Amino acid sequence: MLNKNKIIKVYIDNCVFSKLLRNTIDDKEQLKALEKIYDCDYINLVVSEEIFKEFIKTKEDNIRIALKLFYKLIKKIPNANIIRFEGGWSFPWKYPKNFGTAVKDKIFLRLKKIFKNGDEVHIYNAIKADCKYFLTFDYETILDTIKKDRVIAEIKEICSDLEFVDPKTLLEKMI
Repeated sequence: MLNKNKIIKVYIDNCVFSKLLRNTIDDKEQLKALEKIYDCDYINLVVSEEIFKEFIKTKEDNIRIALKLFYKLIKKIPNANIIRFEGGWSFPWKYPKNFGTAVKDKIFLRLKKIFKNGDEVHIYNAIKADCKYFLTFDYETILDTIKKDRVIAEIKEICSDLEFVDPKTLLEKMI
């Protein structure tokens, strides 16, 4: 059961929005769970700025416009820096130029080995924003992937504080 006195940050995967708009959530219990999650005052639903890039790629005009409106309305967390510069020297005061070596974050690189299709970017942003839950309907590339024997220990090591859930599972944790 969740501590209802503490605000819980839940990252919403883009597939949740897409399925809602396309009316493709066949499991009515999942839909009811989403509504109950929305009604919880102690749940803070967030997305990263990265999701907008995926929203604007949507081919259907009515869906793309609705997704852009959702994006404007929902609370956003900033994209976490995946790349940092090491060594070298820079001119931060006048010229935003760095002559060091670009290095990708180790956590991001580990996530990239596990997840595909850009999921690693969303998960990385959720980790860096201290989200407690990652809410998704993406069973194939996220929810089923984290249950594989070769992945379980790696996920616990990378992001032990982040739980991957579908709406029904999150609702069960709330009760």
